[in-house]
Amino acid sequence: MQLFGKTWVFVKITLIFSLVILFSLSGCTKYASKSQKEELERQKNTALAAESKAKQLNEEKRELQGILKEKKEELRELEDERDDIKAQLNK
Repeated sequence: MQLFGKTWVFVKITLIFSLVILFSLSGCTKYASKSQKEELERQKNTALAAESKAKQLNEEKRELQGILKEKKEELRELEDERDDIKAQLNK
């Protein structure tokens, strides 16, 4: 996972925001209320979903970069072949 990718930054901000809300709403009690626990769980699930999506997108990016590399190599070979044919025609 990228340390500075947009999705990772979003996950960090979401978790920090969750913690700030949790501490600001907790008041004087050392225990979280049921609604605070539910909100924290919801935000945790959102963060996990974002991490999963980021992983999926990174895998897709790697696959597409591989395809791009293959296509560039194929293009180079075809251009070389084209240049050879042009050279033979100009003889």
